[in-house]
Amino acid sequence: MSAPTAVIFHDASYRHRYSRPNTSLQDLATIVERPERIPAATLGVASAQTRVGRSKLSIRKSERMGSLLDPEVMLVHCHAATVKGAKSSWPEELAAMCGAAAEKLKKGECEVPKNYHQGDLYLCEESREDLEGCLGALYDGVDLVFGENRPDGAISEDGQERGGVRRAFVCIRPPGHHCAETQPSGFCWLNNVHIAIARAARVHGLSHAVILDFDLHHGDGSQAITWTLNELAESTHTSKRTSGIQVPKIGYFSLHDINSYPCEYGDIDKIKNASLNLNAHGQCIQNVHLASYSTEEEFWTLYKEKYSSLLTKAREFLSTAAVSKPKKNRDFKAGVFLSAGFDASEHEGAGMQRHAVNVPTSFFARFTSDAVALAGEYCHGRVLSVLEGGYSDRALTTGVFAHMAGLACPPPRTLPAPTSGLDCGWDAKWWGMERILELEGHFAKMTAKKPTVERASTSYLSPTAASVAKKNDVPRRVMSNGYLDGSSHNGPPPPPPVIPWEVTAFDLSRAIIPEYQESVEIPPIEKPAKPSGRHSVIGVVNPDSTRMTLRDRKPKPAPDPSPDIDRGRRRRMTSGILPDSAATSRAPSRAVSRAPSRAPSRAPSRAPSRAQTVGAPSRGATPIPPSRGATPAPGSRQIGSTSGGGVTVAGPRKAVVRKPSVIGADISRRAVDQHPAAAVQKASSTVSSTSSVASSSPTGSQEPIKSIGDDGVDSLTKGMLKVKLTYKNREKDRAEQLRILEQEKERAERALQAEKQRLAANNALKRKDGGVGRMKEAFERNRTGNPVTGSHAEKETKMVDNVEIPVAGSPEDQTFHGGDIKFADPWQGK
Repeated sequence: MSAPTAVIFHDASYRHRYSRPNTSLQDLATIVERPERIPAATLGVASAQTRVGRSKLSIRKSERMGSLLDPEVMLVHCHAATVKGAKSSWPEELAAMCGAAAEKLKKGECEVPKNYHQGDLYLCEESREDLEGCLGALYDGVDLVFGENRPDGAISEDGQERGGVRRAFVCIRPPGHHCAETQPSGFCWLNNVHIAIARAARVHGLSHAVILDFDLHHGDGSQAITWTLNELAESTHTSKRTSGIQVPKIGYFSLHDINSYPCEYGDIDKIKNASLNLNAHGQCIQNVHLASYSTEEEFWTLYKEKYSSLLTKAREFLSTAAVSKPKKNRDFKAGVFLSAGFDASEHEGAGMQRHAVNVPTSFFARFTSDAVALAGEYCHGRVLSVLEGGYSDRALTTGVFAHMAGLACPPPRTLPAPTSGLDCGWDAKWWGMERILELEGHFAKMTAKKPTVERASTSYLSPTAASVAKKNDVPRRVMSNGYLDGSSHNGPPPPPPVIPWEVTAFDLSRAIIPEYQESVEIPPIEKPAKPSGRHSVIGVVNPDSTRMTLRDRKPKPAPDPSPDIDRGRRRRMTSGILPDSAATSRAPSRAVSRAPSRAPSRAPSRAPSRAQTVGAPSRGATPIPPSRGATPAPGSRQIGSTSGGGVTVAGPRKAVVRKPSVIGADISRRAVDQHPAAAVQKASSTVSSTSSVASSSPTGSQEPIKSIGDDGVDSLTKGMLKVKLTYKNREKDRAEQLRILEQEKERAERALQAEKQRLAANNALKRKDGGVGRMKEAFERNRTGNPVTGSHAEKETKMVDNVEIPVAGSPEDQTFHGGDIKFADPWQGK
């Protein structure tokens, strides 16, 4: 026979994970319901099996897969939707949400609809596989516990036939006791405990069930479903609403913190439901609130006087159902179901223990032992436990450890200091701090990332590993074969090595845990890069590729078969004459250097000049005609062009003996002597002419020009064709000229203003003198009656005669006209 207690795992429990993009490690720390909860619980199970032995505790892995549309799921989550007339039931809606989660996450959208709590609830592409795998593990656990001990030939891992299992712990996630009929919450999508009860009722004829919930939070979803299912059990027409399942009577008994979720925000309905105690109208619901304590002895007093009342009420519920008349021709068959949450542990994190209400770790062992005793009285020992809460690694490891000890071992004789020994029951020292620190220390040692050691660089002269081992090899001690075959030896064989319990527990847990994707930082969604034509290549380009590709390099031009250019004639190429080979080539000249100038140019360095288009025009290209009004320079000649105009080619210059100078110094000096703009234009035209192609005659031939002396300067002017000057002060010179013009304008205006003031003063003086004279003459005329004669009259006559009076029209313009100042006669018309 196999062990009476079994633990059931399912590898699908690692698939459900938080997958929203742009999530940092700090944000992931707030998602406490994560795949790493299962490895922490697995370490507690392995520690328990190491302590109690495989004869009392066996470990199994389920590969069974359920369905969201199973009758058990429909009984728990579908009847409310049928009553309200919804278009689809909650399991169907959940299946659709799981199917659309992957596409929404790829688009950066939230996979959970807005009418649900998006902070506690999340989905991913593998969430449906996880949920259906959890259903399969629940079905296997129910079939093990309620299977009437009929061996079916299946062999367990310890080599014994399956059968005799009366207690099972289903270690799955996500939890479920917060999920109501159609409203998920608190990380819960399906109510696992009620689905297990529906499985036992449909397949094994379960008539009564007791739910003992010792999670830190109130199981509001489990209590709501309990109320609805009890109403269905009392009704007479339930065949359509229950999918043909005989609904059992259920009693719900919860121990929780009234100040924590879901009552934390002061919701009146939530607080009333979490404080309800009712045993009437076909309902049996009891809620007990956790209280704070100072010492462990005080806690055990609370446990005896207050917390054990849940077990008392559950015993009354089962005893009453056992003696009552069976309904619907069903025999009494009951079972105890545990909603095993470990977030009330003393080792839980501060986030869950915001209200500082917890229990010691030994509570999980004691409460579980009392539940097993209750099941032994009325349910033939049938107990099924399902993992609910617990979010700290230490809380899960120690809590599951104590819970499994309570399932597999009898309670100790005395509390809170039980006697040691497996026959006497579990021992609280197993999960004491001293042992837990040993387990966590070995776990950290084995899972720590080893630092990468940089190997020293080796060469062909370095010794190999084989040569080093051979040099340091120590001769082995010669021993006889008598000790090996057992014929003759000096003493008894040595005892087997003692393996520490923490090493055994860790190795066992590593064998159970599969490879899974751990919670890592989730990067944001990368936007697809827009294709750029600049880096396109000829041919078909993969549209999914985001890598940039280089353009194909243009093939190099074929080498010129003509003989090399005479380097002695290179200085005369600045006059616009090149050899015949360069004139007949259609490719642009490479005389100008490809290296960019040190001084940045305002114009493109490769912009073709007008001289580069001279010559035989290529097909499809229009030659540039010569500028109008251009007159050939003396000594130059003009040839025809296809555009109808002639092209002027400079004639040969006379050789001038100069001292050797730096290349390009003569061009720079000539550019400085002239006006800056003209110097730049001349220097540019000189350099551009080196890359131009000399125009040919109408017949396509060209007359070579003989070298006119060689003064030895050609050897010093090599590379002159690569010189290109860029004049950058054109704007500066233009600004300077404007500034000079402004200064001249200001000086002219000041001179004009001074002249106006001087003339105005003179006119004022003349008017003053003339007015006094006229007053005297008028006085004499009035006194004597004769016209006045004298100096004043003569003076006024002379003054008027000297002024040029216009015949008609307005006074002349007084503006400044090139230095000629003209004013109107101030006495005009007077």
